[in-house]
Amino acid sequence: MIRTLFVNCVRERAEFEARILCLEFPIESIGVVSDGLEAVEQAVRSQPDLIITCIGSLTSMDGLRMIRELRDRDVRSPVIVATAGSTTEQEALQAGANALLRLPAGVDEWHVAVRALVPPRPDA
Repeated sequence: MIRTLFVNCVRERAEFEARILCLEFPIESIGVVSDGLEAVEQAVRSQPDLIITCIGSLTSMDGLRMIRELRDRDVRSPVIVATAGSTTEQEALQAGANALLRLPAGVDEWHVAVRALVPPRPDA
């Protein structure tokens, strides 16, 4: 299972993404949060296999700042930024994200993004 932390400024959206992606992929949700600081603290504690985040205004900081904070705190988990907004891939990558996925995205796009960052485990 891919231990995944879901972060979104709209908690219900993060919960929805978690439910859908857990049905489609071998993903285990280890947390659903809408606060940037809480996301950083949880990631430092749990070192997830993957972090999926928006870049909007999280409760305590925006998503790009959260990603920079993750990297400053030595969290090396791959980060997928899922956005329908105007953020460019360059902005996301400069902040420390590994990939940017434009929403709405279909299952195939999610599959490519997840598999590119988290290869299948031999026991999976």
